[in-house]
Amino acid sequence: MLEALWSVVFISNSNVFGSGVVILETCRVLGGDAQYFYVGNYSVNNETVNATVTITQYFGSHNSVIGDTGSATFQLSGNYSHDKFELIGYDVGNPSKKRFFGNLNGKKKA
Repeated sequence: MLEALWSVVFISNSNVFGSGVVILETCRVLGGDAQYFYVGNYSVNNETVNATVTITQYFGSHNSVIGDTGSATFQLSGNYSHDKFELIGYDVGNPSKKRFFGNLNGKKKA
């Protein structure tokens, strides 16, 4: 089951790393880290996850996976098993840049 509390680790195509937590519940994504909060939705088809997540800065400097902006929306997709997932995606607002998450890895925590 995908609905749970997950820890996430991500990396951009420019080798910037980050981490945080997300709660996946009733097709919603809610989470954050020390500088950003994450809000979005997801769907599951067999073992494939598709998600749209907006990441918004609420504290600190623009030093993150999303670059020098205060907010960005990402389209993500990938596979999951009962205790982990791996997704890749791009910045919807700037698809020509193809600012990919090289990996967005999640581990089930609760």
